[in-house]
Amino acid sequence: MPTSPRWSPAQPPSSGSTRDCGTCPVLAVDEDVVAGESTLTFELKLPSGQRRSYATRARPDKAGYLASLYDNVEALWVRHEVQPTVAARRRAFDADLAQYGLELAADFLPGALRTDLRANWSRLDGLAVVTTESDIPWELVAVEVDDGGGPRPRFLAEKGMTRWLCDGAHPIALTLRRGHRRFLCPNYRNTGYRLPHLELERDFLTDILEADEIIPGNADELGRQLRTRTIDLLHFGGHGDVELRDGILTQRLLLADFDDNNPSEATVYHADRLAEDYARPSAAGSQSGPSGPPDSCPIVVLNACSVGRNARTGVEAFAPALIAGGAGAVLGCLWRIEDDAATDFVRAFYAELRGHRTVAQALAAARATVRGQGNASWLAYTLYTHPLATVDFDTSAADDREDEP
Repeated sequence: MPTSPRWSPAQPPSSGSTRDCGTCPVLAVDEDVVAGESTLTFELKLPSGQRRSYATRARPDKAGYLASLYDNVEALWVRHEVQPTVAARRRAFDADLAQYGLELAADFLPGALRTDLRANWSRLDGLAVVTTESDIPWELVAVEVDDGGGPRPRFLAEKGMTRWLCDGAHPIALTLRRGHRRFLCPNYRNTGYRLPHLELERDFLTDILEADEIIPGNADELGRQLRTRTIDLLHFGGHGDVELRDGILTQRLLLADFDDNNPSEATVYHADRLAEDYARPSAAGSQSGPSGPPDSCPIVVLNACSVGRNARTGVEAFAPALIAGGAGAVLGCLWRIEDDAATDFVRAFYAELRGHRTVAQALAAARATVRGQGNASWLAYTLYTHPLATVDFDTSAADDREDEP
């Protein structure tokens, strides 16, 4: 009898399951942590319904490994500044990311899973990663695939990969009503923080998406807007980072008056504020303040560096807090992104959604758009949502528009 794992027969999806992604392929990842050692168990489900399970060995210092990986990715920008042209620097960055992606796969994915990903590569469009594991940058994971031109590294991100957090609602239909679309793209007072392409992003949000700017663009007003729970789209374009605050690392958005030489709590929005500003209302409606309709599940786009990561050990993070609070989709960035690529990416993403593509299709197209320009930032984007979700921009009635943002 052979001892290698076999594919299970196709099975009908279980209604209501958090892993029911329809016909989309699913990579489910479960983590068991005992005495600080992490053991991962995987299940790959193909569109036909066939499934196969895999397990890895225990890893004693996963957090340290991944912290080093992120540091190395960030360091690439400095390493390749000596390249003679921007295009050469971006090509070098992409090549190094491919190497990191292959190493990441070798270190965390069982050999049989890597073999199956290669063999079924053409069937993985819209891949959903359903996981209890919160740290690994799955978009960066790469396997060598020979699609006719010889083997070359292919990233999971190329497949329109989305993330599915196990404690979220993940609606399949999202609605962006006119009058319920908000954006904040700070006009930084400190000229050293200004982003030339951010003006194009503002114009697109105002003219094409008919979104309203959050004024004043400070932390308290952003929190107030979230507490109303009437927003269908919240878009932030600007600077983001991770800060050590009260002994805990927290992600933050940098607002218009931010100045690193003269920091102030009023000039940043910390992820840990979401526990108060965007907690899901209780079933009994006991939470104070207004609440949106039961099916209000906004899209949140955080087009800023390093704020798309999930909660690493001891880190307050935007994505899990927003999903837990009721957001239907959260788009963010895993590491540093370039200004021009950031604007091009979100414009392409929104354009695809307006063309009635699924979020997975829109994500893949936006990644391909930026990569096709020779820009390495395409791989930084991560999206937490149902892969088959679609967005309706045009269902609001005239009297649904609010008088004031």
